[in-house]
Parts: sequence; C-alpha cells; structure tokens
Amino acid sequence: MKLNLFNKIAVSFLRNIFGLKERFDYQLPQLKKVLIIRQHNQFGDMLATIPLFRAIKEKYPECSITLIASPENHYAVEKNELLEKVYQFDKRKIFYSMNYAKELQNLLRQNWDVIIVPFTVAISKTSCILAGLANSSIKIGLRNLNGMHNDYNFVFNYRFDLDWKKHPDSHVSDFIQELVRPFGISTKNFKSLVSFDNHDLSVAQSFLNANFGNSKKLIVGLHVGAGKPPNRWSLDNFIFIINYLKNNFDARIYLTGSKSDSEELNYIKNNITKDIGYYLNHSIPELAALISESDLFITNDTGVMHVAGACEVSQISLFGPTNPFNWAPLGNKKYFLRKSDLIDDIKVEEVISLIARLLSDKYFAALDLGTNSFHLTIVKKKSNGQLEIIYDAKEYVRLGESVFKNGLIISEDKIVESKNAVKTFYEIIKSYDANYKIIATSAVRDSINGEEFISIISKEINSQIEIIDGNRESYLIYQGVQDSLKSDKKYLIIDLGGGSTEFIIADSEKVYFSKSINIGVIRLMKKFFPDYEITIENVKAAEEFIKDSFSSLISKLSEVGFDAVIGVSGTFISINKFINSNGKIEKEKFKEYKNLLLSKKRVEDRKELERLEPERADIIPAGFLIIENIFQSLKIDSIAISYKSIRDGLISELISTNK
Repeated sequence: MKLNLFNKIAVSFLRNIFGLKERFDYQLPQLKKVLIIRQHNQFGDMLATIPLFRAIKEKYPECSITLIASPENHYAVEKNELLEKVYQFDKRKIFYSMNYAKELQNLLRQNWDVIIVPFTVAISKTSCILAGLANSSIKIGLRNLNGMHNDYNFVFNYRFDLDWKKHPDSHVSDFIQELVRPFGISTKNFKSLVSFDNHDLSVAQSFLNANFGNSKKLIVGLHVGAGKPPNRWSLDNFIFIINYLKNNFDARIYLTGSKSDSEELNYIKNNITKDIGYYLNHSIPELAALISESDLFITNDTGVMHVAGACEVSQISLFGPTNPFNWAPLGNKKYFLRKSDLIDDIKVEEVISLIARLLSDKYFAALDLGTNSFHLTIVKKKSNGQLEIIYDAKEYVRLGESVFKNGLIISEDKIVESKNAVKTFYEIIKSYDANYKIIATSAVRDSINGEEFISIISKEINSQIEIIDGNRESYLIYQGVQDSLKSDKKYLIIDLGGGSTEFIIADSEKVYFSKSINIGVIRLMKKFFPDYEITIENVKAAEEFIKDSFSSLISKLSEVGFDAVIGVSGTFISINKFINSNGKIEKEKFKEYKNLLLSKKRVEDRKELERLEPERADIIPAGFLIIENIFQSLKIDSIAISYKSIRDGLISELISTNK
C-alpha cells in the first residue's frame, strides 16, 4: 500500500496514539464480549466470514458477538442468529450527526474481551482505525495480506501474515480462520448462514402463490446478473435453460435481482415467451426464504450465490475467473461448473446434464412404528415435482397390547417381532435408495423400556429412530393434511391412534391449537376390555372415563372454534369403510352401526360383520366409543375422512429438507 506524504504523517500520528506492542503468547481469557469489525464492502466476503462467528461460538458458547459492518455489506447478516448485534458504520454520518457519533463512541468504548478484524482479499483502513479506537487489551488483525503490507497493523497486538498463494485451493471460510487458529478457535462447519423469520417466509410464499398458485410443480430460481461482467454467463444461455426447464419439467421459474440487474432482466423479459416470476429488490432474509422453498437454484458467481449457498437447496454455481475451490458454496447438494477464466466456455449442454441429474426421480420413505401397526409409505417425487405412492404396507405388531397390559413394558416377544418387521421394511427402503425417517409414537414413548427397545432396533438396521412426543406428532399430522385444507376455514383435525389421540385446530397456513391425549383404541381396550369381550358394565365405565378425560379439552376446542372436523388414522378409515359412508361419517348413521357393533360381544362375532376389517375387530369398539363422545361433546353432525397421515407429514418434511 503506497502512501502519500499526508498519509505517512497520519500513520505516524496514529501509531504514536494507538500503537500496541506485539504479543506472541496466544492466550485468551474466557470470552464474553467479542467485537468483530468487517468494513470491506464485498457482500460475499461478509457471508464467507460467518464460519468465523460460528467458530467463536463453538469455543465460547456463552459469549456475545457484536459486528461492525458497512452500509453495503450489513444486509448479508440481517437477523443472523450467531450475532448479538450488527452495527452499521457509515463514516459520512460522523460529520453531520452528533447522536450517531456519540452512539459509535459508546459502542467502541465498551469493555471488549477481544477485537478481531478479518480480511480476505483487501485491507480496510477504516476497519483498522475503528479497531484502534475501540477499548480492548486484545486486538487481532493482519500485518500482511497476499504480500501487501498493512500500514495500520500497529493497532493490533496479535498480527498475522495471510497469503492465498500458500493456500491456493483453500476455501475462504477456512482461510479466514487462520487469524484465530493459534488461539484454539476453529470450526469444520464452513457453511454460511442467512437467517429468516416467519415474515420473510410469508413474503416468499405470497410471491409463489401470486405467480404460480398452489401448484406442487418444481420450483427453480435463477440469478442472471453479477457485479463483475466477467462473472456473467450468457443471457441467451440462461434463456435456453429456462425453456428447457419449462418444456421438460414444467417447472415454476423465477428470477431474482435488484436495480443493478435491470439490463439483464429486461433482456430476459423481451426474449422469452414463457411465464416466469420476478422476485426483485427484496431483503436478504426474504431472498433466502424464497430460495429455501425451491428445488433448484442456478446462479452466476456473485453475492446471491452465497445466499443460496446458505440454504438447504440443490444449487448450480457458474464460475469464470474466480477459483471455485476458494469461493463456491459447500455442501452435498452444492455443485459448480468452471471451464476457464471465460465463463461462457461453460456449455449449455453441461448445465442441462447437471440439471437432469439433480431433478431426476427421487424416493422418500416414512416408517411409523405405531401402537397398533408398523406402517411404511414410500413415494416417488417425479422430475415434474408430482408425488406418486409406490409402496404402502403395514404390519400389525400391536406393541400397545404388550405395553398397556404389562405395566408399560415392551415384552421380549414383541421386541423380536418388531425387530423382524423393521428389518424387512428397512430392506425395502434401501432397495429404493430412498431418503427416509423412522419414528416411534405413543406405545414406545410411554413404555419404561422404550429407549432400550429403540436401541435394539436401531442397532439391527444401523439407523436412527426418533421417539416423538405428542407435540411433534400433532405437528407431523398437520403437515400431512395441510395441503388439503382451505385458507378460509378452521379445521379440527383428530388423529385417533392406538395409544393416543391428537387434536389440532388449524387452517392451511397455521396451527391455532394442538393437544395430545393419552387415550387410544388399544390403550382403552386393554384398560376396560382386557380380553376384548364387550359387556354393558365395561362400556359404561369406558364411556365415563372418556367423558372425564375429554371434558377440559372440549371446552378449549369450543373456545378456539372451528368450522369443520376431519378424522385422520386407520380407525376413522376403518369405520368409514364399515358403515359405508363414502368419506364422511354422519352422526345418525354412525349411531346405527355403533349399536350393531356393540351387540357383537365376542371378537369372532365382530369379524363376521360385512366390510369390517378383521384385523381391527378386536379394538374397533374403543374407536366407536371415543368418536361417539366427540359427536356428543362437540355437538357436531359429521366428520370428514382424510386419507392423509403422520407419514405424509414426515415425507413432506423429508422433501423440504432434501431440496
């Protein structure tokens, strides 16, 4: 850095005031307050600094990090959960705003445990001066960057030499940690992070609904601009890609951009006939929210590339003169293409080939280890975004019989039976190479040896199994039925299981109330009908128990309010089939068949009833008693049947996290 005479005088003056003696002990106290100053204006550089924040938080979880950013780069870290505060430093305001100058002074004069000034490709004189003004006995920064001397290095008492030539293929997020590694601070998680909230997500979803409706087709985003002209792939190539995505995948396509991209965006608009959306001039969190809702994002090497890199979405990044090993987003769904310093050397055919691979058919599986049955569902997500059920089967393991009969203990024979059933299902999952999740519900979570049971099963298949609580069960049920709900109605969703019943009031956008009650068909039968035989006395006792158990809940449901009732689960579906109600259980018809069912005292007699599933003949009376109480207590006339389930919710979750 060449200095003119004035700058030399200024540097000499500042050295006399702020100059610190260099230290080599590399000892830090227990950090509680950290100040990081990052004035370099490049947006991507700021996002690349996020793993440094993470490294500090991993080493000192209780510390708070304050960041001083510039007006140009602070957008990159809006709402970032790793930061306590982001202060936007605008040097122009110092000269005309006394309040601003005072606020800055108060910030710098706090007692900071350490001050860190990270650099990647350029030295910021402003950052160094702010570090000199700040109050801390420990200041970390650079002496030299890529052979360029930092004339303000005297403000630091820990000084480092960083040179990309010594680390030619290191990722920038790794390279930047050289400042703090001598202090035992580092992370292997180089993933960036862009935080967004429900407001940002709502903005993104409103955009998708306004432009594409409620379609479940593939969502693909593209960013065709870039701050540097050498980083811009041919717009005609992008137009070819858009047409390919529309013609071959019937994809919903949107372009992102700001005022600086207006020329490129206008060219696209004037040269394409396909209907696409334009998501322009949005905040970084709003941008991240939309990208996170996408199946694929394609971008030039620019700041938006780093935003997409922070999202759990498949991504193709196009590089020209920049080394992608230094700057490309990291992750198993992140891909880059580069041929030479000329970005247009990347052929359209190469991008299409990668798109085809990323958007090929994918398989998702959900295995529910329920109280009554183990149920596996596998769906294929087609290249056009549509879902197709390709496997659906259950095994009546009846864990609840053991748990609710034997003092909440899963018996040895049920463990063996469960192990065999899960092993069989797991082999089917693997044969499809499916992304999958396995959950266990009421019987397992309520059993004394539930953790031991899961450990045995997990070891057998070498895979994780999640024991979910009532709240998570309710959430997954809602996720399963959400797509079938209307936005202008509130629904009471009831999932009647073997060990518990979940009550959820929701519409298509949000949940208003949820509650899990430990009453299910197997649990109730084992409590009042241990041999599955029906008596008048036991029916009355069960009815009183149900009424008492639901009483406080019923008043809460009425208070929240709802417009319609939906029944979810095998019990509702089985009763719907038995009474031949064609998707809606009517109160009067239900009562007629309830009386018929309860007149059959023995299981064998109930098995002879037309349209009644033999596998449920033993436990179905409890289902009728519970539903009868729901009819009476809520004063409703009908319950609509949904064939969606907790497994649909689990698959929806899998798909959203594997975009």
